[in-house]
Amino acid sequence: MNTLTVKDVAAQCGVEWLVRGIYAEQSVAEAIDIMRNHCIISLPVLSEKGPSHFDGIIDVLDLITFCSTKFSTVSLLAEESYRQMEEFATKPVKDLLDISGRNKWVAVSYKDPISKLLQLLSTTHRVAVLDEENNFVGLITQSKFVDFIWKNQGMFKQHFNQKVINLQKPVETINMKVFVIEAFKQIWEKEISGLAVLNDEGKLMANISASDLFKTHVKPIGEMIHDLYQPIKSFLNIRTDVKDKIMMADLPECVPIAVTATDTLGSVIQKCLENKVHRVFIQDDKSKPVGVISLGDIIKQFA
Repeated sequence: MNTLTVKDVAAQCGVEWLVRGIYAEQSVAEAIDIMRNHCIISLPVLSEKGPSHFDGIIDVLDLITFCSTKFSTVSLLAEESYRQMEEFATKPVKDLLDISGRNKWVAVSYKDPISKLLQLLSTTHRVAVLDEENNFVGLITQSKFVDFIWKNQGMFKQHFNQKVINLQKPVETINMKVFVIEAFKQIWEKEISGLAVLNDEGKLMANISASDLFKTHVKPIGEMIHDLYQPIKSFLNIRTDVKDKIMMADLPECVPIAVTATDTLGSVIQKCLENKVHRVFIQDDKSKPVGVISLGDIIKQFA
């Protein structure tokens, strides 16, 4: 493994490296459309100098930060709420670059060793990749790197049998009856990416993350306010009784991804990849969450 470079990782990931981007003057609504349509949570903000130049990254945490401050109180006047929503949707993405303070732009070169990439990805969600001429060619995300680890288990097999009880971190939670905007505010204030959603008995019912912002309606303007001010249970379509199951029969079922303390790191990685999630919860025998493991926590074990 010590002889591998960033370029080797890029080649083995088998992904499209020339990622989609957006220009600084394009709107937030356009950025959300691109992210939603391509199932991604960040976009390089390209410079007018050309496609290999960039001004930074806009990601869902920047959007959450804006929403949490702008829509934290809802106006009783429909006109005021409409104006706020219009301002959000039409704002150029350059105004939201790293307003979360959690979106630091870091880069590696094709020739850098894999150890540098591991170290960076253990603390940041994505790393920019530069070619031999120092041109920006794409992003390596935590999820793509965890996929690389899974496909190259022979290099990392000594870590796969670790028990998750030794890796878990404290979990942040929220009740499923709380408004969606309060979940996003908690994500912003606590500088995390997701929350365990609980019922009144403290049982794990779902996960709500920053990327759930893409489930809201930006068009027509004004609909996002309605989405943000409904209970998480309704927003995520959580089914808790027979009546719910009948009413929500045609909707996708919201099932949290969880493991137990006796599961291994290998099983956590497999669940993350199969379900395309960035975290799994550790729950006890009463289905109550006692910890969480994120993609960053996984990568730290290999770094």
